Amino acid sequence: MSFAPQAPRWQIQLGGLSKRALLEALAARQVQMNPMARELFENAAFPEGSARSVLNLMAVTVAELGFAAGATMPEVLAQAARLGLRPCPVETAPFFRLQYLDQPEGSVGQAQIKGQAPPGALTVVSEPLEASLDFPKGFYLRKADGCLWLRGYRSDDQHRWSASDGLVFVC
Repeated sequence: MSFAPQAPRWQIQLGGLSKRALLEALAARQVQMNPMARELFENAAFPEGSARSVLNLMAVTVAELGFAAGATMPEVLAQAARLGLRPCPVETAPFFRLQYLDQPEGSVGQAQIKGQAPPGALTVVSEPLEASLDFPKGFYLRKADGCLWLRGYRSDDQHRWSASDGLVFVC
């Protein structure tokens, strides 16, 4: 399977900031965060800082991975690996948020359904920092009402991601 040439791709700079400096940069850009995003940052497993590097990212929908009826994250990860896509380091999402400032507004008029990704959101796929079901699994980016967001989310391995959900991987 090959991806459409128009599949969104980005090259981002990762690292070079301490955790504190990264949070300050997000605040300076007026990026909003929910309590789960803050919980991810506060976890001891979240990197304190890393050397600068460049990552190539690509966004695909669950359907583009071959799951027209949706899929669980274990199914998504297995298929993504077969296609040469890898999970992102957990610190990717905050750096991506700082560099992806022109994200389109989420679909207007579509209500968010509890337990589903909001319309227009991009979930940055990464390995969870903790196995606990009570701890957030990762981050997603969205723009709503003109505000840029970096949000954490919770899910388990049985959660079915919708065919239209946008997922970001290292390519």
